[in-house]
Amino acid sequence: MDLGVGIYGGRGVAGTRKMLTVIRLVSGDNSGSVTEIDMKHLVMDAPIPRPVQQLRLRLTDGSIAYPDFAWPDRLRIVEADGFDTHGTPEQFQRDLWRQNQLMELGWEIRRFTAKDIRDNPSEVLAEIVRFVNKPFRAG
Repeated sequence: MDLGVGIYGGRGVAGTRKMLTVIRLVSGDNSGSVTEIDMKHLVMDAPIPRPVQQLRLRLTDGSIAYPDFAWPDRLRIVEADGFDTHGTPEQFQRDLWRQNQLMELGWEIRRFTAKDIRDNPSEVLAEIVRFVNKPFRAG
């Protein structure tokens, strides 16, 4: 039965926020959401170079972005979008603005929803592998 939650809980599951805090403290994990932790399980064992999580990037307006997974040598970013952190109109607006800023700096971006990651992990993984491993051409 699909309850619409990630491997480690999710929206609507009592105690998820507290447990995520404990997981971060114990494991040293700097993931920003349950969806990101689920994505990390896919990405870290994939046949691709290890990404940098929460890479600090200065945007064109001077603000800072912390993409979920980045490959700086290839200018590629993968984002794991859960409704818990991207589910308001204001956050959606900020996410699109931030994405446009990153693209202006030359970054390529792929985004995956919590549902994608949970329901179709092999397809998500295959797309990430193709994306990260495709030839890089500096602009």
